Amino acid sequence: MIRFPAVVLLAAIVLLGAVGCGENDPASQIDTINELMEKDFPLTEQQRSEVERLVAEGSELASTGSPEQAGAVLDGAIELLRFAEDAAMFNKSE
Repeated sequence: MIRFPAVVLLAAIVLLGAVGCGENDPASQIDTINELMEKDFPLTEQQRSEVERLVAEGSELASTGSPEQAGAVLDGAIELLRFAEDAAMFNKSE
């Protein structure tokens, strides 16, 4: 399992916490990303790098006052993680 450094996640949560508290807001999306990462399914190096890039980009957008754009970027990270999770479950069932 590849984990994000705690400092990176904490910084992202702090930055996104100031943006808002809706169901699809960036802070909630970061929580979803953390929950998916805690499931400990395998990620390729490319997937890990892409998730890290998307989280960093989403955090930056949120901190500059663009929560809608941040949400779209973070949705990409969530989609990638859910795909990897589904692939891991499929591979486990074989």
